[in-house]
Amino acid sequence: MEDSALNNTIYWILTHKKRLIIFAILVIITVVCSNLFTQYTVVNVDVDAPFDTKNITTYAVSGKPTQKVGKVGMMIIPRATTSLIVAQSDYIKTESKIDIPWYGYVDKKIQLRYDRNATKVAYKSTVGARCATYDPDKDNLAYYRCTNATNLVNYKTPPNKIWSNVEIAKLYYPSDSAYPYMGGVIGLSYTDDIDEKSPGDITAYDSNGKMTAFNAPDRLQDKSKFNFSSVFTNTNNPRDKRFAIVTVNGDIYIGAPISGKNVDYYRIAAPIDYNSNYNQTICSLNDTDVYCYRGKTAYGDISANFDFSKYTGSQVVHYSYATKSTDTTKLSKDLFAIGQFQTTTRGELYATYYKELYRLVKTNDTYMIDRISQNANTIAAGDKLYYLQDKGIFAVDNIDPTTSYQVFYSKNVIPKSLYAVAGKLYIIGSIPGDESVTYAYLLGSDDDTQPGNRAIDILPIASKDLPGAYLNDLVGQRVFVMLDLNVTTSKPTSAEIEEKKRQIVQKLSLYGSSINASNIQFAY
Repeated sequence: MEDSALNNTIYWILTHKKRLIIFAILVIITVVCSNLFTQYTVVNVDVDAPFDTKNITTYAVSGKPTQKVGKVGMMIIPRATTSLIVAQSDYIKTESKIDIPWYGYVDKKIQLRYDRNATKVAYKSTVGARCATYDPDKDNLAYYRCTNATNLVNYKTPPNKIWSNVEIAKLYYPSDSAYPYMGGVIGLSYTDDIDEKSPGDITAYDSNGKMTAFNAPDRLQDKSKFNFSSVFTNTNNPRDKRFAIVTVNGDIYIGAPISGKNVDYYRIAAPIDYNSNYNQTICSLNDTDVYCYRGKTAYGDISANFDFSKYTGSQVVHYSYATKSTDTTKLSKDLFAIGQFQTTTRGELYATYYKELYRLVKTNDTYMIDRISQNANTIAAGDKLYYLQDKGIFAVDNIDPTTSYQVFYSKNVIPKSLYAVAGKLYIIGSIPGDESVTYAYLLGSDDDTQPGNRAIDILPIASKDLPGAYLNDLVGQRVFVMLDLNVTTSKPTSAEIEEKKRQIVQKLSLYGSSINASNIQFAY
């Protein structure tokens, strides 16, 4: 009986094998199509640019390594894609957020713009400092270490002498909290040794090295309470005397200097569920307001099942200078351990969470979180928000904040940090082959229509790549070269010096036409 049933089944399969094959193919096609539909979608990318777009490449950003998905027109992209990057070259890129519906395809129009030029300014740190402060009266950029700041330094570039660093002031900020202030720096100074003379609780140094001491808030007269506290300033306006202090227990003090050491303070107490081991507070100031982010972090020990819910959640504390009033607004969801929090001069708020960049948009009584980029290494807020992505600097568009345009790239610059001040943006970074020294570049307003052929794309150059030069540098269009001559045993002859100069000029001419030999200043 069983053999008969089996034979019948085999017979039926053999007589219907064509139908079965077709059915199997249909099942496979259905599964494949379903998988494609759930994991991929179709997008039509239309690019507008002031140049030929035939060499355009489109990349999808989806939390994984950025992947090439096509050029322009119709293409298939992962449904997990959060933004598209359209590039004409390393020098011209646009990143634009994309929202993908559950069905249909997406029409995406993206605009490309030229990068902007930049000028290398007088700034050279041989200690790897990445922090700067700008004095508008002197149009001068000085540097200091971002942590363990020990001195404030100017880089002097006279037209007829050796270029060198000159110390402006010695700094003592044991809390590692130093910020640009009034063309110099400000920080918190204290000492645990009561016999050791301390210059003051809050000390500021101007661009001439002159120190000004300010009184601490009454509740913080005990200097030991300054440990792990932080100071924040209006980095965009080097003429703004006001500052904010965040204490270790989360209290915020808005300070307005009155006269001498006297400061008028406004205190914003921390919530009762704030814990210094599991919460953080970061402030950002502009001309009209102070914004402070509070949220969860983990400085203390936590177990796998640690309960963060009993501590202060993500919120923005706002203080108005005009009304001297505060309000607190929660975020739509908690962020954890944010890296940077900044406000633009227009009051737009941005935060970084690991390498993700978020824009905080207030809607009624909540700040909604809008992700701008998944690859932002550092940010700076001026009239708009700038961020570093790989080796390029992007600016968030003020009209359409879902789109960011690359504004700077150079094959000869490895950006490390950004500094927005007085309507300017400084890019601080090193050069390929020598990351032990950091330089600064001022972003210009004119387009870079000859990518890769600017003076900054060539100089400075690693000493090993410029034989005959001990060191070299560039400020503006001026080139400085220290000749590699042995002057310890005997003075070099004029012929030896001229031959070294000729070799260096010839070598530099090979790198590009933007180097003018008449602008080279030699020393030995």
